Amino acid sequence: MPSPLQTILLAAALPFAIVSAQRNPVPPHFELYAYGDSIGGLPLFYSDGLAFAGDPSFSNDDLAAAVEFTVGSPIVPKNASTTFEPGWSNASLSIPDPLSSSKRLRFLGPKDNEPLGNATKFSFNGATAMVDNGGLQTLFTGLKLESGIVELYWNDTSAGQVPVTLRRTAPANTTARVRR
Repeated sequence: MPSPLQTILLAAALPFAIVSAQRNPVPPHFELYAYGDSIGGLPLFYSDGLAFAGDPSFSNDDLAAAVEFTVGSPIVPKNASTTFEPGWSNASLSIPDPLSSSKRLRFLGPKDNEPLGNATKFSFNGATAMVDNGGLQTLFTGLKLESGIVELYWNDTSAGQVPVTLRRTAPANTTARVRR
């Protein structure tokens, strides 16, 4: 049983926790941007089932596109045209299973026969995305490629990946890119 002082301190802190939770609610639709060492707020995009950050036009995949996330729903492509909807538009961002040899962030659709890994649920601390798998983790890493895009990984620095933070906040400079 808490002491009277602990009870008073807990009661005093409670309104701040509630106000904090209400102050920055997750919007129903949002994009994610990668930030890290020399990575200045690049938007996430889909390419061949994998997650990247940067300009999708630098990918070799004709179906590569920036994505928009919807709370409680799979992602949809973010394009100006509403007539085009690629087959991957009903996919979910997933981190790899801990036993998987690949540590790439992926987009899995409802017809994929693979387990969704640990990333079926995300939470946010402010605008920062975290994997919520019983504990909150932000072990995202990125590998900068010559083309200027960034391959996204989970908890892997074996090929020179750098830690990245995924945030809902777009960069102030709209010409964000990878510094080489």
